[in-house]
Amino acid sequence: MSLLRNNLSCHTDPKMVFFQPSGIDFQYSNIQLSEERAGIVNLVPNKTTQYMSKASRRQFLANAGKAAAVTAITPFLASAPAAAAANADGPFIHHVYFWLKNATSKDDKAKLVAGLRKLSSAKTIAQFYIGQPAPTNRDVIDRSYAVSWLLFFKNKEDQDAYQTDPIHLKFIEECSSLWSRVVVYDSIDV
Repeated sequence: MSLLRNNLSCHTDPKMVFFQPSGIDFQYSNIQLSEERAGIVNLVPNKTTQYMSKASRRQFLANAGKAAAVTAITPFLASAPAAAAANADGPFIHHVYFWLKNATSKDDKAKLVAGLRKLSSAKTIAQFYIGQPAPTNRDVIDRSYAVSWLLFFKNKEDQDAYQTDPIHLKFIEECSSLWSRVVVYDSIDV
């Protein structure tokens, strides 16, 4: 990738970022940054280094400051696609909370749990857990739901396939009359 901004030319490859002021003739070849030394600017003189005039030196220092500013954001720009790619292939957690229409009905709760047990046979589910509120009481704890359904998938694609799986669609058809509210929290690696 190459860009030109504020008279500063930036050239990157996967391992190295090079900055060089544009249109200025001086005898330092590049300002060089490596991933191992991100944020530290190294001047790399060429083999025939000569002294610069004061005007060239001032211009060089001004452009070196611009390079340092660009350097501050470069790690974020370079790592964002890698982080997105890593998350796309990592585990996908799907946590569903159900509130029953008849909150005190043991029969409705048993029907919902039985439906979730059938749903657990969907082939893209790596692991599952059916739970209910724990007997803990702190201000930050919400114990108002009836049943929780925690699912682990190998990746987002498996979770996407689960959403259209006939077993999942049948569960919704048979059990949606039992709940008044559903809240879903999906998570991926940080």
